[in-house]
Amino acid sequence: DAHSTMVTPVQAKRLEEAESSLQTDSIEGFLVDLDCPQANVTMTTGFCSFLNRNIPLVISILMGKSAEHYAAHFSVVFQKSALPTDLESWNDSFPGNCCDFSDAERSGFEIALRRHCGITDQTVDVNLEQYFRCCSVHFKRTLTRVAGNGSLVPRDQERKMYEMGCELLNDELYTEEFIVKVEGIITAFPKLKRWLYWYINRGEFIFPAMQRSGGMQSNSFFNHISKDTNAQEAVGGDFQATSSSKKVSIGECVDHTFRFVTQVKMDYDAVSRGATIRYKRQKKSKYVNDGRPPDTTAQLARTTTARKLPRSKSIIDESHPPDTTTALLVGTT
Repeated sequence: DAHSTMVTPVQAKRLEEAESSLQTDSIEGFLVDLDCPQANVTMTTGFCSFLNRNIPLVISILMGKSAEHYAAHFSVVFQKSALPTDLESWNDSFPGNCCDFSDAERSGFEIALRRHCGITDQTVDVNLEQYFRCCSVHFKRTLTRVAGNGSLVPRDQERKMYEMGCELLNDELYTEEFIVKVEGIITAFPKLKRWLYWYINRGEFIFPAMQRSGGMQSNSFFNHISKDTNAQEAVGGDFQATSSSKKVSIGECVDHTFRFVTQVKMDYDAVSRGATIRYKRQKKSKYVNDGRPPDTTAQLARTTTARKLPRSKSIIDESHPPDTTTALLVGTT
């Protein structure tokens, strides 16, 4: 479980305040090191109201992609969040975490949770779905992929299949209704049975109706967890875009990570002093070359058209109802 994790005091403070649900994912293809081919960057992000944007809260350079490696990352997240060791208190202190469908990430989350709370008995159920959720956007991406596969779904049924799949994410579905919809998809598109059952096997982390409570109405905490990892992916994109290289080694990644978290701290300090860290771009004025004669078609072939007289305000068209701002506001002042 070799790893290197960076958390500044500013990040730890935001973690402890738990303003928003957390989002965690790996940044693939950025860290490339021949001596450690499984090395990757894993990042947990959250919304910072003080900076009015999502920021990295914990960044780890993991030397592998096993459950133990991800457990090392989540252990730091739990420690810096100052979470209680009594799991029953987590509903009031932990905002929940959203990941993709990686089994290793989910297992690592559970391992870290059990270690943090001292739950060594593996037969004790920790109700993981209360604190962990899978990304619905990842589900929709693969749904789009299979719906557009003509060998699996007839072309004229593509839209129908996509809509049937999206209905499984409905917050108001109960278990019985969910089962009927699943059977409907399998009946209409039998070739998708194995694909759909892959998600059903992880259903409590993605489909509200598969929650043990039997529906979202009786399980509000699950609904508070972020439904996707879009914000994390955006921060991950900034992390890569600010690097001097598209691919970095482990050493270069350590240096870049330090610079990245340091910039977050600098932004935080700047805002604390009342400085502005976001600026509006000025629109560029169109360049006009006064040393060049009119020599283009648009300039030479342009004809002068008579200006249209403005329509008299007294003219009222009785053929249609008043449907403009002016018409509807007449007489209101």
